[in-house]
Amino acid sequence: MIVDAPSVPPLVYHPRASQDASIFNIEAIIREINKSGARMRGQVILDKVFHTPFGRLHCLKGMFNSHCDLINEGEGDATPLKNKVKGLL
Repeated sequence: MIVDAPSVPPLVYHPRASQDASIFNIEAIIREINKSGARMRGQVILDKVFHTPFGRLHCLKGMFNSHCDLINEGEGDATPLKNKVKGLL
């Protein structure tokens, strides 16, 4: 059985005034990385939900909870994603 890999949106480059990482802006850079990761995880989950037959969606619960936990651990909020998935179902 061949399984298609989930599509991942291309990264969008946002130029900054200063590209230097320093002790003064490293926390802002880490927050931005966490946000980007959360957006990508959210897109992977939504793609998976769209491409999974309705009768098999219950099989995604573990993966969904795992991704939401990782989003929350990265100082993100998985609540909007949870609401969007509930709305789809």
